[in-house]
Amino acid sequence: METEEIRADMAGVRARELEAATKIIGYDEVVKLGYRDSGMPDSEANSRPGAFAAAPLPEAVGRLVREIRR
Repeated sequence: METEEIRADMAGVRARELEAATKIIGYDEVVKLGYRDSGMPDSEANSRPGAFAAAPLPEAVGRLVREIRR
């Protein structure tokens, strides 16, 4: 994770990790709630617009509840 190539393509790395994990676990579907990765606790990424950690709780819960009900 500490190479320049990995850092330059972190979004792609994370997407491939998710795809591999989905296949291993055997999920039929992965649902994303539309937020960006929040990063590590107390990091600058936590406060970025669109980060899950910065989302208003009622909004995030609403998105999750809609998917559960679906």
